[in-house]
Amino acid sequence: MLNRCRSTSRKLRTAFALLLLATTLRAAEPKEILLWPNGAPGSEGKAGDAKVRIADNGEHVISNIHKPSITPYLPSADKATGRAVIVAPGGGHRELWSDHEGHHVARWLSEHGIAAFVLKYRLAHETNSTYTVDDHALADMQRALRLVRSRSIEWGIATNRIGLKTSQPCPNPSPTSSFTSCSARRAADNSCATKNAADSMPTSPASSRTTTRNQFRGRPRSHPVRAIQEPRAREDCRAG
Repeated sequence: MLNRCRSTSRKLRTAFALLLLATTLRAAEPKEILLWPNGAPGSEGKAGDAKVRIADNGEHVISNIHKPSITPYLPSADKATGRAVIVAPGGGHRELWSDHEGHHVARWLSEHGIAAFVLKYRLAHETNSTYTVDDHALADMQRALRLVRSRSIEWGIATNRIGLKTSQPCPNPSPTSSFTSCSARRAADNSCATKNAADSMPTSPASSRTTTRNQFRGRPRSHPVRAIQEPRAREDCRAG
């Protein structure tokens, strides 16, 4: 009888420990922050949550985005460098491959002292989409830059050390051809008026880098985004 009671007690302690661990892990997961809590300009009347499909390789692929957001991955205080990167996953503006081009990258950056923010932006080339790259996707990126700068003190970020990593190709300098660091660098600061603290913040990144999905294949797991640490965008992607 005594042994049975001890066994039950051990099982209860183990179950409690596992429940506490699961609760702690859930609490530690980064939470999405809407770029426009009261609704994004240009998305009025558009309802429905984002859709997520699981690709054959297990990748989470997102579409139907009407509420653009950022998901912060902040480094621990003992590792923080004051640098930050906004990570924009690719997908041809039809969908977002959010894991290996987004959250995995951001997680790696935060582990190496760099605050990272995964951008979930509206999709211009999705079937039946009424969004455009210039008027909506680019506005989401600009808003993300403003929002991060507006909370730089809270997040321990130097406002002149915020970079940008995109995963869309940059075949030419035209901002309408693709969503790239080039178009973000050239964007006008007043393209998306808002009415809160983030509105007064500039939208040009301190540095930028465009990578493609192929560049991630075969890259060592310990260095998934070595390329974005370069301080400048590629010369062939820069605006004239």
